[in-house]
Amino acid sequence: MKEILGFFLFFLASSFLFLKYAKNNKFFYKTVFITIICLFMTAFSFIYWHKQDIGEVRDSSFHESPDFKKKKDSPDDQYPLPGQEGKHPPKNEGTPPAKPGDEQDYQDEKHAPPAVPAPIIVPDGGTVEYTVAKGDTLYSISRRSGFTVTDLKLWNGLTTNAIYTGQTIKLYGKNAAAPSSPVPPPTQEAPSGSASSRSISQGSTKIKEIAFTFDAGSDIAGIDIINVLNKNKVKATFFLTGKWVEKYPSYAKQIAAEGHEIGNHGYNHLDALKVDMETFKQDLLQAEAAILKATGRLPRPYFRFPYGSFNEAALKAAGQAGYPYSIYWSLDTVDWKQPSTELLINSIEKGASNGDIVLMHIGGIHTPEAVDQMIPKLKAKGYRLVTLTELMN
Repeated sequence: MKEILGFFLFFLASSFLFLKYAKNNKFFYKTVFITIICLFMTAFSFIYWHKQDIGEVRDSSFHESPDFKKKKDSPDDQYPLPGQEGKHPPKNEGTPPAKPGDEQDYQDEKHAPPAVPAPIIVPDGGTVEYTVAKGDTLYSISRRSGFTVTDLKLWNGLTTNAIYTGQTIKLYGKNAAAPSSPVPPPTQEAPSGSASSRSISQGSTKIKEIAFTFDAGSDIAGIDIINVLNKNKVKATFFLTGKWVEKYPSYAKQIAAEGHEIGNHGYNHLDALKVDMETFKQDLLQAEAAILKATGRLPRPYFRFPYGSFNEAALKAAGQAGYPYSIYWSLDTVDWKQPSTELLINSIEKGASNGDIVLMHIGGIHTPEAVDQMIPKLKAKGYRLVTLTELMN
């Protein structure tokens, strides 16, 4: 209001001077000059007073009335819901006071501390049947239960450390009637079409034989492996996906023509634990049809689960589709991560043992060169490099 009144007074003064002296040429320029000065002073006064008023408003906005301060500081009446005025909010009496070092605020699960698996408790004289969960290994089960890996393998008839999600592992407490000798492993006779597929991860540990297996599901970066095997007179087993076969039919045909074994790796490379079993079974049969069309051969009796991911239901579905053997592995080169040739050679040379099923991929860039150098070394150690059928027989 003050700035409006001031502007009005200055405007009247300047208008009066202009009207009084403008007609007199002698004072015309002086009148114009004085009028301009008055207008500038009016504008300056308007801006100055306006800023002062804003400052007063800002200062006054933070002055709390005694009643508001009382309500704000009172935990009992803070933000009451309609109909609940005066009621006390629940108190979190179980929360301990903050301590030094507790300042870290975990914003999401990714930054939260990892959950520690619960111990597996086996009572004296009793037994526990533990169901393998995703991420479990024999070593982790050993740590949680207090038993050795050797004990776990002995009690469950395991010849390798490979286990799968959903598998049952038996644990025997102190003074329980645990097996004193290894439980006989399941025979490798082909089950009927209605029976579950049998998981196999290793051949006989008494014979110096090794089976090279190659998965084909992505590209052909390491397709020269066909020539390497041919040069070294070695036969291997190839697990092909239906999509890969349809994309590279000539290579699929070459693999078959050179006498290598062919297994089924699914059509879409599905994770068996993430789809229903009917979808999974149809995917497997679709791959079979694609492989038969390209090579003229059925990929039976061997199937390999994509990602090595399976459970009892998936094994049953594979068996119903006509695949009695689901092939796992005992030595993983991890060549899909594209390690150097030297690292691949080192992993095979140090890890190789009797009856090994070695997992490799046609997409491995350095796999052909590494295999080419490893074949003579393994043969020099007395190993025979064979197909899965030879290994199992």
